[in-house]
Amino acid sequence: MLSRLRLKPKLLLGFGLWFMLLGIIFVIPLASLDTNKPLTVDVFSALQQDRAIVFFGFTSCGDVCPASLIILRRWRTAADESLSDDLPAIVFIDIDKNSSAADADQYAKSFDERFIGLHADAHTLSQLSADFGLNLTQSGDNIQHQGRTYIIEKRAQRWTLTTAVNPQGLTEEWLQQELNI
Repeated sequence: MLSRLRLKPKLLLGFGLWFMLLGIIFVIPLASLDTNKPLTVDVFSALQQDRAIVFFGFTSCGDVCPASLIILRRWRTAADESLSDDLPAIVFIDIDKNSSAADADQYAKSFDERFIGLHADAHTLSQLSADFGLNLTQSGDNIQHQGRTYIIEKRAQRWTLTTAVNPQGLTEEWLQQELNI
């Protein structure tokens, strides 16, 4: 009888830890990440807008990259109908070291002519990784990345990372709410 009583607290603790782990696994990827972090690399200086939506991906991606860019296109098309003058630039940054600026821009424009495609060289990509908290690995043609979408704003002539969202949280409604458009 005494051994059964000792198992109950351990069993309850085990179940409690298991449910906490499940919560972490399923809730954290859906949460957006707010940072308010000034960027140290300046690849956005040519943008005319004071805000931009930035997505890091690669042109041969078959799932997260095109899905995210399609959501951005649908949101942009709906936002255009609201006739807002304050629409952010949408920037696709190609993280494939074997790609080029022309490939990146062509890929971005295949989703929407207004999208901007950039390619980051190794040094710039290293700086962008530090600024945006990217976790990138590339071995040959195999590229692993988080697929996050970022919102940046120009504040006092300096670009600042304001918000990041994981692919599961990127929706047209989320963009509408975050950008207040």
